[in-house]
Amino acid sequence: MIPTILLGLGFIALQMNEYYFARYTISDGVYGTVFFMLTGLHGMHVIVGVSFLIVVLIRLMNAQYTTGHHFSLYASIIYWHMVDVVWIVVFILAYIWGGSLS
Repeated sequence: MIPTILLGLGFIALQMNEYYFARYTISDGVYGTVFFMLTGLHGMHVIVGVSFLIVVLIRLMNAQYTTGHHFSLYASIIYWHMVDVVWIVVFILAYIWGGSLS
């Protein structure tokens, strides 16, 4: 859980760095708008996912889960994997396909 949280925080830091040094802005046409909206929405979901994982980690450390009571742990895992799969689509759209448009 801890490596996943650290990787999520690292992703957020890299995204903030990319926004700071980007050669274009959200107002620089369609590509800038779509790029910042796609990556920004994904970044927001990563922040929510990292927050979710931190809460679950605290609950894990306090032994609050049992074999019959662990829905939030399961939900955080499903949510995080959804964010992973969405990143594949965002990466293809913004960096591979969209990169040839900028």
